[in-house]
Amino acid sequence: MSTRIIAPSDVMRILRKSFRAHLGGHGSNPLLPPSMLYDKAYEISCMLQTMTLMQQQMGGLRYVLSVGSTLRFRAKGGPIVRSSWPFIQVYQGTRIVAEIWTDIEFLALSAWLKGELITSFPYGKAHELDIVIVRPDVGGRPKPDDIFIGVEAKHRPFNKSLLKELLGVRREMCFYNDTFADNNEFTWCSHTIPARPASGLLLFCSNQNVSRYNDPEDFWGIQMLHHMP
Repeated sequence: MSTRIIAPSDVMRILRKSFRAHLGGHGSNPLLPPSMLYDKAYEISCMLQTMTLMQQQMGGLRYVLSVGSTLRFRAKGGPIVRSSWPFIQVYQGTRIVAEIWTDIEFLALSAWLKGELITSFPYGKAHELDIVIVRPDVGGRPKPDDIFIGVEAKHRPFNKSLLKELLGVRREMCFYNDTFADNNEFTWCSHTIPARPASGLLLFCSNQNVSRYNDPEDFWGIQMLHHMP
């Protein structure tokens, strides 16, 4: 299946409509520099799809943009910096149960367990996720036990190299544990997650060939989904 290319004006029209549907009066415009438009548009659509899946599973969620009416997207990943980047708050009733951030580096499981600190470029101590759903009020680079869901967005054909990359990220998020249930503070899926800490990892890919590589899904608690907005 080929990747569909649409005009920038159509991309922005679709995204603004989707943001209004999800965020209502709490923010309706994803800010994208023209040079980043095609690279980030698919990532934004995957974030909106994740929000839809969470709403379908949990129900009664409300999404609120933290500041103003615009969600700005980074050119590259880094830590959570609340003074610089808007984010989406996830409410259940009157309580904030999670936050959604884009392009965030999380502290690797190996570095976390060794008690290592990141004082300069993280190299192998941290890894970037396109989208993270984390505990409220987390700052800096989230620890593995801060993460509810990590999301990767691949707007390209999937291959063995990308699968190895995905599995490598997963192994730095959690230990394998076949009896560990989903985090009971934020029950976003209906099944047991074989992970400790109990985070999930979603992969969205715009090419249908992703299904050829999904054999490790259940074992590692990953969902690999074909998604074309």
